[in-house]
Amino acid sequence: MRARRILLAFACAGLVLPAATPALARDPGPYDPGRLETLRGEVVRIERVPNASGRRSLRLVLRTDDGASVPIALGPAWVAERQAFTLVAGERVDVTGWRVVRSKPPLAASEVRKDGATLRLRDAHGRPVWNSRRRAHLPEW
Repeated sequence: MRARRILLAFACAGLVLPAATPALARDPGPYDPGRLETLRGEVVRIERVPNASGRRSLRLVLRTDDGASVPIALGPAWVAERQAFTLVAGERVDVTGWRVVRSKPPLAASEVRKDGATLRLRDAHGRPVWNSRRRAHLPEW
């Protein structure tokens, strides 16, 4: 009974730790335009991973020109579909984003560019384009 009260007190104070989730499925942390970087390389693979809402998010692994493999969180799969943007293993892309943990993978992408096309994932302030208040600028299905 005492343990239950302590847990309730922590929950009310907002101190209960969130359930363990993969780093790419969590919020990538505060956006800082000074931390943006652009990586160029070849798409090794594209994965659809479950996100917190139970839907699928896209993640890709990029082999950079210096040979490093970097996991990159893109966002909900429907965002790329709505922008008619496809990715295929073997394609060369430029990915702009920021590191979830400074100087280490993974990267949270704000945009992906290939062959003159751009997949916009976050606005100039780092806010996701899939946020309901910003969906208006996305093309309709």
